[in-house]
Amino acid sequence: MPDRYTFGYLDASTPAGGDSPQVGDLWVDLSGGVAVMKCTSISPVTWVSAEITTHDLGGSQHNADTLANLNTKVSDATLDDSGDPRDPNNHASNHTDGTDDVADAVGDSGAGGTHGLVPAPGAGDTAAGKVLGAGATWIDHGSIGGLGDDDHTQYRLESADHSHQSSGAEAGKLDHGAALNGLTDNDHTQYALRSILTTLGDILYAGASAVWSRLAGNTTTTRKFLRQTGDGANSAAPAWDTLQAADIPDISSTYAVAAKGVTNGDSHDHSGGDGAQIDHGSIAGLTDDDHTQYQKESEKGANNGYCGLDASGLVGPTDLPAATDSAQGASELATAAETTTGTDAGRAVTPDGLAGSDYGKRTIIIKLIDDATALATGDGKFYFELPDFLAGWNLVEVKAYVSTVSSSGTPTYQIHNLTAAADILSTALTIDATENSSRTAATPAVINTSEDDVTAGDVYRIDKDVAGTGEKGDTITMVFQKP
Repeated sequence: MPDRYTFGYLDASTPAGGDSPQVGDLWVDLSGGVAVMKCTSISPVTWVSAEITTHDLGGSQHNADTLANLNTKVSDATLDDSGDPRDPNNHASNHTDGTDDVADAVGDSGAGGTHGLVPAPGAGDTAAGKVLGAGATWIDHGSIGGLGDDDHTQYRLESADHSHQSSGAEAGKLDHGAALNGLTDNDHTQYALRSILTTLGDILYAGASAVWSRLAGNTTTTRKFLRQTGDGANSAAPAWDTLQAADIPDISSTYAVAAKGVTNGDSHDHSGGDGAQIDHGSIAGLTDDDHTQYQKESEKGANNGYCGLDASGLVGPTDLPAATDSAQGASELATAAETTTGTDAGRAVTPDGLAGSDYGKRTIIIKLIDDATALATGDGKFYFELPDFLAGWNLVEVKAYVSTVSSSGTPTYQIHNLTAAADILSTALTIDATENSSRTAATPAVINTSEDDVTAGDVYRIDKDVAGTGEKGDTITMVFQKP
């Protein structure tokens, strides 16, 4: 029995028999023991004819030239209930009218029969690139069952892990900054890590085994320099250091240092000088009027100039007559002491000399009580305000006096600056017993130089700290002088 039964073919033109140019054969394959409908190829053409070219039933051939005659040639083939259905001896000898069966197989509308053996393309449809599916319809690849199965092992499953793909539109493109893990790891050993340098001023250098190392910046206030030494073959690590005398090259053999400059300088020598010395007389432009603060020599004798004097015409101090109270002449200035002496008629008194002399002093005398009355102890025995003209002057001398001496005990006084709230005397003013004045006291008074300055508006207060026995008529004297 043949393994293949050809039922028809598709052709671009209406075939009269089977000799037209074939586009595709529709046939049944029995080689596997099971009837399988197959089509060798399909193109976008219309179904032309379906004919049974060879239907071998027990050696008898039934030929149907056209679809219209198929119902008169072939009827239902009733197979025996037992035996090999492919054996022609098992077929019944009678054939009935097969008109309905052919209509069911092919379909009059061209949309395929009930059994789906030979479906025809629908209006506007094409069978090109399609396969025959269940329900007697032509289907494309997207409708085939099992599309989600892993039948194509040469491809990567879409459901597999794609974490290596980019976040962008193109699959397989990697975004280094967004998609890769471990970006902060030290994977690129050909580069130096930024984390090695931590502080402003750090220096990066190649350490042992060419490992990047950090030299911390100089944080001291002393200027430092990089120092590096080696052993002739290998270099040591750099370090901060100060310049030593040995680090400065000795150039004394080329340039000899002289008291006024450098000698043996050759090209930098100056005319008329030794080495770096410059002879003023060799400078260009000496006759120019560069020094406008001076009078030009050419202007002497002019109305707006100066007189010209030679050596013989110069007048010295010994050539002038002495000044007197009736004649002009040369006069020496008097010192403060000479002004105080007041007997020199040949010297002139200056303001400073006058202020520093006794004539530059001002005296204030305070009578604390009358001569017939004893003065008891206590602060504030007398208050007074200093004159404004004494502002800037200093208290330079103090004295105390009693008209009746103390038979026993030492009268003691203090001068207090009420405005500054300070005592002026660091050692109080005293009068010894049986004496009238403090000028001969065993312990002289001492003026505190930190409190002796007079300020405009100062108010002084006289205090009596100790009273002598029988003493009366207390008097205080103060002397001021401009410093």
